[in-house]
This record gives sequence, structure tokens and C-alpha cells, in this order.
Amino acid sequence: MEKIREGGEMKYYLFNHIKMENLEYACFIGAFSLDLWIYDLIKNSSNEEITWTMVEA
Repeated sequence: MEKIREGGEMKYYLFNHIKMENLEYACFIGAFSLDLWIYDLIKNSSNEEITWTMVEA
């Protein structure tokens, strides 16, 4: 989970990783400036088939 500091804000890049068969697709959702509680909410919403990952774009 990479954090990027941009204009004094912590910017997160949110990806939705979907695993189908033996392939994994990373769909770019968007770039957000998130507070920690929103970050935790998204992080904890993951399950085995769909995982939410914030990475550097």
C-alpha cells in the first residue's frame, strides 16, 4: 500500500484486483485523497476473490 504525497495531501491510487481462472486483472478505479478511516474501510472490505489494493500509479 503505497502513499504518495502530493500538494501536502496523501494521495492513494486505488486498484480493484479481480482473479479469474489463472489470470489477475487490475482495474484502475481512481486516485483519492483519503483519511485513514476511509483507507481502513476499503482495506477491510476485501475478500478472497476481490481485493482492494492501493498502489503507486
